[in-house]
Amino acid sequence: VGAAKSQLSEAELNLERTQVKVPFNAIVLEESVEVGQLVGPNSMVARLVNTDAFHVQVSIPVAELDWVRLPDRDGYGGSKATVIHDLGDGRQIQREGRVTQRLASVDPNGRLARLLVEVKNPLDLDTPPNERQALLLGSYVQVRIDGPELSDVFVIPRRSLREGDRVWVIGQNGKLEFRDVSVVQGSRDSLTVRGNLQTGEDLVVSNLTAPLPGMLVAKSNGPDEPKTELAERNSAPASTKN
Repeated sequence: VGAAKSQLSEAELNLERTQVKVPFNAIVLEESVEVGQLVGPNSMVARLVNTDAFHVQVSIPVAELDWVRLPDRDGYGGSKATVIHDLGDGRQIQREGRVTQRLASVDPNGRLARLLVEVKNPLDLDTPPNERQALLLGSYVQVRIDGPELSDVFVIPRRSLREGDRVWVIGQNGKLEFRDVSVVQGSRDSLTVRGNLQTGEDLVVSNLTAPLPGMLVAKSNGPDEPKTELAERNSAPASTKN
């Protein structure tokens, strides 16, 4: 009887050890063992991923690092970010995130700085299964990082900037004026500039033959360029006059 009890106790202990407990919420990406297989302390059992948060690696030009806020020592204060996943059928998944870390090395391909953006509950597990908008591991996404608020700046079309950081403005009585500006920040289609510009002034985006200050220019809108006014603040479009 004593031997049988000892064997039972050992069997119960062995059974308890067949359960692997993970100290975080996770899903199984890959299983490496089968039922009944004997494993040791160094055996690969499975690959797991934490479902509480995913990290998106973002590459940006080194010169734009000054626009990104990193968290303080307590982990607070990182720049807000929006992660956009294009599903390819006209639908998009947008999730809010925050910059949590700047990696110590640059991207070896483009020599760009690398950041980590954390997205909480990426699999949208709090939503019913048929309504979830999950960010899947390995997906290519676009990330928009919020920068600091700027004052006394204008957003202008990139093609309106001339050589020598100069723009052409239609001044009073339709006369052409040259204005010098300084580029604060740029994107693919637009530039944020600071300089001697006024709200409501019109910029010239077309190429002119032998432009000279004071020459008369005629305003017209192209078929794909609706009439707009130069607006102050970096979230408004600038004028696109021909």
